[in-house]
Amino acid sequence: LLDALNFEQLDTRHATIKTAHAATCEWLLSKFEYRDWQDEEKLLDHHGFLWIKGKPGAGKSTIMKFAYTKAKNDAKGPIAISYFFNARGEHLEKSTRGMYRSLLFQLLSKVPRLQTVLDTTEASRLQDISPDSWTTEILQSLFRQAIEKLEDQPLTCFVDALDECENNEDHVREMVNFFEELGERAVENNIRLLVCFSSRHYPHVTIDKGVELTLEVQQGHSDDITKYVNSKLKVERNKRVEQIKIDVQKKSQGIFLWVVLVIPILQKAYDHGQVHALGKCLQDTPEDLNELFRDILGRDSQNMEYLILCLRWILYAERPLSPVELYSAILSASETDPVTSQNSDDIAPGDISRFILSSSKGLAEPTRNKTPTVQFIHESVRDFLLKEDGFTMLQLDLNSTSAGSIHESLKQHCQRYFSSLPMEDLVNSSDVTARMFPFLNYSIRYVFKHAELAASHGTPQAIFLRDFALEEWIFLHDHIEKFKIRRYGTGTSLLYILAERNLLHLFRLEVSQSQSINAKGGRYDFPIIAAVAVGNTQ
Repeated sequence: LLDALNFEQLDTRHATIKTAHAATCEWLLSKFEYRDWQDEEKLLDHHGFLWIKGKPGAGKSTIMKFAYTKAKNDAKGPIAISYFFNARGEHLEKSTRGMYRSLLFQLLSKVPRLQTVLDTTEASRLQDISPDSWTTEILQSLFRQAIEKLEDQPLTCFVDALDECENNEDHVREMVNFFEELGERAVENNIRLLVCFSSRHYPHVTIDKGVELTLEVQQGHSDDITKYVNSKLKVERNKRVEQIKIDVQKKSQGIFLWVVLVIPILQKAYDHGQVHALGKCLQDTPEDLNELFRDILGRDSQNMEYLILCLRWILYAERPLSPVELYSAILSASETDPVTSQNSDDIAPGDISRFILSSSKGLAEPTRNKTPTVQFIHESVRDFLLKEDGFTMLQLDLNSTSAGSIHESLKQHCQRYFSSLPMEDLVNSSDVTARMFPFLNYSIRYVFKHAELAASHGTPQAIFLRDFALEEWIFLHDHIEKFKIRRYGTGTSLLYILAERNLLHLFRLEVSQSQSINAKGGRYDFPIIAAVAVGNTQ
């Protein structure tokens, strides 16, 4: 059961957050709010809660990683566990269920005697249930029991980016209430439990007791920005340049991400011999983060096709793409021959990273874990593109800014990719095929899903279903599917596949134009049985 709590992306967000720049963040440890939070004699006042709040891009996750690392490396201090919500990641990375699984796994791993909570009748019922089906209530109960068994073992828990929780406000309020109850019980039972949250200022969630610290107004944070500017802006020292550094710090308004994005712009101007123009360059740079994103994306018109494709895939893919998948998806959509062999063994990871950096204009990057995926450098980039109409602005000339037309486009890219495969190259194992054609797995598995999403937004799919090369798709699907039981086999109807995958709009459309509702084929023989077997009862 302990191993079942773990999941592949458990540490992805923490690993991706850049480590604090040298000699920065140290001020936090001496702040009276932080010291009060750690003062055992003041537990009754704050019940063990510290809440770090800040504007988007201020640097909350960086300082949370710093604080967690300090706590974790303190051999004489409390045990430290953490969770970093990641709105750009997969479902468990942005859900409270993923948070409880992660925190519980870390706690039971670090304090093995607490694993007795998995021996209870309640926990034993989980043996026969997939971890993906474990409810939040069960995980909360196990976590509560583990906390109650801590006795004299102090625990510090860091939970970052509450605003990135899926369906954030309701789930966050419920989660915060749960932790408040834990804090009250811990105080009553003389258990030393400290909890540090971080979030944006909105949505505002109130707790009865706790210490609050606003990041962007801290002098130490302002000093950190100055240190970063002095370190990263490589210029000869003179009065004009020193004033520009001061102006950068002031104009940033405490938003570290703004500084990180602006420094390369200033450095480029300086390297081109335009030291005289640095002041105007800074003056012309928007103060508002969203306006800065707009400026970066519209600064030049080079490789706009790559930019649009890159952003579309990051925003609308059904799962985060690996660097080589995104590289292959972008190139295959923009080349005459979509699958000129893009063997991943022949492509250096550094080349792919540079391609992604260039295609996204620096707003996306690979995550830093064993199985990296490509994500935006910050959640505020996604907010700008979707909530501030930044993506619509970029696509004005494409006449395809609706979600339906975008999913239609991605469906076509998927279909074009696998339809262009040279079948003679598929004699090798599925692993070899995956390396030769990096985008094949995604294109096969999600072509119907993008068609379904396009249909749900009103984009017609009748011709797509009528002309779809089903036997070719089944052959490719079964070739890359490692588990024999999940393969379809020849003769399986399109209706069966749509029913099993719960693609309701496509299913209804196919029913209206198909004679194969009772055709036999596939693991469960009939479409209706397949739908019921996998829980698709609609």
